[in-house]
Amino acid sequence: MEGEEREMLIHYLLGHYHYLLIHYLLRRDHYFFGEYFIRSKDKDVNVRKSVCEFLGDAGFKDERIANALLERLKDENERRSVKIASIEALVKLGGASDGVIDALVGRLKDEKENEYVKIASIEALIKLEVVNDKVINALLEGLGDKEEYVREAAIEALVKIAKKNNMEYEILEKILPKINSKNPKERYGTCLVLGELGVVSKRVIDGLLERLRDENEDSNVKIAAVKILVKLKGASDEVINTLLERVNDKNEHWHVREAAVKILVKIAKKKKIEKEIVGKVTSKEHFASLHHLEKERRIEILGKMRIATEEVINFLLERLKD
Repeated sequence: MEGEEREMLIHYLLGHYHYLLIHYLLRRDHYFFGEYFIRSKDKDVNVRKSVCEFLGDAGFKDERIANALLERLKDENERRSVKIASIEALVKLGGASDGVIDALVGRLKDEKENEYVKIASIEALIKLEVVNDKVINALLEGLGDKEEYVREAAIEALVKIAKKNNMEYEILEKILPKINSKNPKERYGTCLVLGELGVVSKRVIDGLLERLRDENEDSNVKIAAVKILVKLKGASDEVINTLLERVNDKNEHWHVREAAVKILVKIAKKKKIEKEIVGKVTSKEHFASLHHLEKERRIEILGKMRIATEEVINFLLERLKD
């Protein structure tokens, strides 16, 4: 079949959306038709998407096909469904070349890129098992992405890389400076990664304590720091005293105080020090300064502790008189 005749047939098929016949042509000459369909920029996005999917499933490994898929991925005007299909096809074709990695990293770092394309790029990097500074640094940047799902994907990817490749300490060294980032999203993500890495060191603990004691810190970051601190250090005296500091700080955000109280309750039950903790979270001076909703939550938490001491009963009776 001559080139002109093939193009006439292609336009006929595109106009009548016969996808089964398109797949037939791809099987007959996947190099020519694959490149043509992908690069044709036809108005029918389903054609481009379908061809990308077919080429990935068929396993046609060829530089021309890979380059055509990369064109679709890099085209800022391309639809996200086609970009994602291109990414998935490149993964199936085992495309771990420098060009593919650069393209995936580029999608992740592009602020204008669609969040689902970014997530697909992160997943592709993990599947391709490429671990280098370029990939890790791009994932670290992903911790501060404006989209929540992208940030979550970046966190999960960093933890997977660390665990699978025994790189906990290497990832720790790269991520720890971000606990002081100007971006609260990065600080929050850093706390979560530190918790998953499970490395207990003075630098990690000091970094979490600094975030927790910073009066200007975002409440979500503080709550994450509280939880990770307990996860790494357990019910140590240092942790208990730090939580009590947060509970009794009148200027602390109430969400943080509530989170600290809940964790203190768990610690108290585990260490059987309920009476000591109760006395420290129900001081009259501190309780009087709380918002009425927080007072209700504090009383509810005390009820869950199921401690029927004279001190607790008198405290609750006094609250009835307020």
